Amino acid sequence: KLIVALDEIQAKGLDDIFDRGNQNGVPGLEMVDGASIREIEPNVRGIKAVWSPETGIVDFQKVAVSYAEDVRKGGGEIKVNFEVADMLQRDPNYVTIVPKAGPEIRAKRVITCAGLHSDYVAKAGGGGGG
Repeated sequence: KLIVALDEIQAKGLDDIFDRGNQNGVPGLEMVDGASIREIEPNVRGIKAVWSPETGIVDFQKVAVSYAEDVRKGGGEIKVNFEVADMLQRDPNYVTIVPKAGPEIRAKRVITCAGLHSDYVAKAGGGGGG
């Protein structure tokens, strides 16, 4: 897939995406210019892009709805718009999730969905980046 910048302001954000992708071990990432964008995808225009040939695009809303159904069927609970400040392992059998606002939650298992911030949330929960 191509993550395309149309102007210099957007291009600055691509550097962060590129760096984070490399830190997380995404294979084959390349920073490409406008001419390379057209070679990869002739119908796309931009000044700069991150080319990620090993990743893809899905209808994530459908994926998330399917996952949510599975979690609820298994007795789990879904929290949305829930900003995580920290995740702690105070008990070997539970994770304590500390939100930015509201009470803490204890859980045996935690599945997160944080988009471009997933690497940060994974690290807060003790997971690796990548």
